Amino acid sequence: MVRKKVAVPLKMLLSHGLKSQKKESLALVSCATRNRQFSKGVHPWTLFLEFYKLQHGKSFTEQPQYQLSQSFGLRIQRQSINSKQSLLSCIHKVRDSHEPFKRSSDAKFKALIVHGVNDGMLGQWFRVLAHSDTLQQQSHEPGVT
Repeated sequence: MVRKKVAVPLKMLLSHGLKSQKKESLALVSCATRNRQFSKGVHPWTLFLEFYKLQHGKSFTEQPQYQLSQSFGLRIQRQSINSKQSLLSCIHKVRDSHEPFKRSSDAKFKALIVHGVNDGMLGQWFRVLAHSDTLQQQSHEPGVT
């Protein structure tokens, strides 16, 4: 249910205002539009990948404490991990599990949304993205709200 009913509208919402690969803005599309039109622009998954790079996600996931907790299946207590770290960890997990099989950006995005819903962190992750000024400047057209 989450993959079909929640991920698709979130994809549409996040796609609004993203810079396309040709530096042209995406047109505002009504909710009745088919999903095929979004394949021409930048996929929202790239927004999460850009955040991962800007926040040095690779160095975070290479820390010994992170690797030990993942190796032994230990979950770091919620009090000690913040929203940004949770998002970086989830992006890393999705990349590791989906890239060896060459999964599409849609599949990776949907997996991230499902993880966010299951962990109860989706709203906090969107707040983290919204408060990243560098990410907003690099990925969105100026003046698009």
